[in-house]
Amino acid sequence: MRILYIGPTGFPGRDGGGGGAVGRCMHMIAKGLVREGHQVTVAMINRGTSGPPSDCVDGISVHWSNVLPPGYPLSTLRRVKRFMMSRYNFVRTIGRLVGANQPDWIIVYSTGLEAVLPCLFQRLRHKVRFALQHGDIFDAATWGSTIQELNLVASLRIGLPFCSLVLNSGSEQLGQQMRQLWGGANVVPVPPPVDVELFASADGETFRARHGLAGERLITYLGGFKSFEGLEDLIDAAVPLLRDDSSLRLVLAGGGGVPQDLSRVQAYAARRRGAEQVWFPGMLELREVTQLLATSTVIVLPKTDHPANRAAMPIKLGEYLASGRPVVSAAVGGIVERLRHGENGLLCQPGDIVAMRGAIERVLQDPEEAVRLGHNGRQTAWDALDIGVVARNLTAALSEAMER
Repeated sequence: MRILYIGPTGFPGRDGGGGGAVGRCMHMIAKGLVREGHQVTVAMINRGTSGPPSDCVDGISVHWSNVLPPGYPLSTLRRVKRFMMSRYNFVRTIGRLVGANQPDWIIVYSTGLEAVLPCLFQRLRHKVRFALQHGDIFDAATWGSTIQELNLVASLRIGLPFCSLVLNSGSEQLGQQMRQLWGGANVVPVPPPVDVELFASADGETFRARHGLAGERLITYLGGFKSFEGLEDLIDAAVPLLRDDSSLRLVLAGGGGVPQDLSRVQAYAARRRGAEQVWFPGMLELREVTQLLATSTVIVLPKTDHPANRAAMPIKLGEYLASGRPVVSAAVGGIVERLRHGENGLLCQPGDIVAMRGAIERVLQDPEEAVRLGHNGRQTAWDALDIGVVARNLTAALSEAMER
């Protein structure tokens, strides 16, 4: 099959760096489809300022409509100009790619009218099958009715009647919301996949040696720093353990995107006694991500009981499980669809700091339990979240829709 895959921003480069959750999810899905023998072309609206784009990643042809050089001065006027030019270039790119490649499918992931409308035009013109993919909540009222979220809602309501499939990369709650909007048919679960082999083969000792972590046990979080991630809860849960054991270190890695989010969490940690044992390594390349997770003693996914979390299936859950390390997580959203308490991870209620601390302590004090949970978690990743499994399931859904 020939597939044109469209997203908003942040598709990773050759080194695996860059890209938020949507970009990483698209990368892993496209990588799996290429391994299954499909031709995948990716078109992204924005690259941002993270360096020169790659035109081919893991056999995937990648096209950008707006590439900003590092240090580009973004005055208000230049922002408006760049916004208009990027959308104009994007529409031209879609038309050129559809005309040249004649794809069997156009899949649009979590973008607004600027992507849906030109894709609908190409669908009607070339009779291309059209699919929408979402992995996040699209209730604008929940997010404060921002222009961006209203744009997503409008694109969804306009695009749904023309879709052959809707791909749900979030929780079952999100799937139910999609079925209500669309009349209940052809909503296909496509969980955010992970290249399990890549994470399973990571060398954690290299990371330890590079960062001087010999003899330390790591309580690790890696991901975004938005307020609903629950990092303040994790800090409150971990700090008493840090004060009692000097060999422990809390690692809070990632935090890209909004600098205020990182500053907020750093300031919160600094006010706690034991802050010297909290480490913020910043954004990591994919290679370092795999190494950090491989050398962690326990990996924690705190999360709050927020509407966005109830709708989501975090891509980092698959990465955590694929590392083979024990995972402690808040029981919210799609997480409870993959983690079974005491079998392949430990669950606690969102915001229950005492329970989170107890779960972390349980893993730290029982190495055999940690190994068992980590082994079972990796098996879950192999069985349900590996890029090959997800690609084969998606291929079957696309083929069935083509036959219909």
